[in-house]
Amino acid sequence: MSNMMLRLDATTLQKRGYLGLKVAEIHEIVILSELTSPGVAGDAQNWCAPAAAGSPSLKHLGLAQYAYYAPVQETWLPQPDRLPLQYSILGTHPPLSLVNIRDEEEGAWGPEVDGWVYGLTALRLSWPELNEVPISTVVPVVITGIQRLILQPGPMFGQITSLSALPPAPLGPDLVVVEVQQRDGLKIRSPHR
Repeated sequence: MSNMMLRLDATTLQKRGYLGLKVAEIHEIVILSELTSPGVAGDAQNWCAPAAAGSPSLKHLGLAQYAYYAPVQETWLPQPDRLPLQYSILGTHPPLSLVNIRDEEEGAWGPEVDGWVYGLTALRLSWPELNEVPISTVVPVVITGIQRLILQPGPMFGQITSLSALPPAPLGPDLVVVEVQQRDGLKIRSPHR
């Protein structure tokens, strides 16, 4: 697998107690999509639509943005009185945990097991112990790079800096993208197993 770029958001960092990260550290992570909307949305950044079967693909488009085309390996629906979301594991390499909002007009919940989907989404980094999604695949990785987009007003505003370590502190408005490379040994984490 080539390196992947995953966004690390401020909320996830806070849930981890502001633990820092260092290049060359080994972690077990979960790769999550942003919340995707149903259907092909030409101007939306995060969407998902049904597709015919083919060859799975996960293509890096820039920063943490990816195009995906893959079979649905597993899905999980929350209780009907909860948010209208569906969680799916896609058969990309490495596996992706897709969070999809229900299509209110169609009354459908979205991707079905053994069906195929395609779309666009930003990918983000999480850790299994944070339990951000009910089903996921734990992916062992090594951190190969950290980039921080400075969004705090001042002389560095808008500049991307490469870091060897992310300090254990809040991000403020800055955007952090962590570059990872997969190691061997996937683990499925699911309420069904």
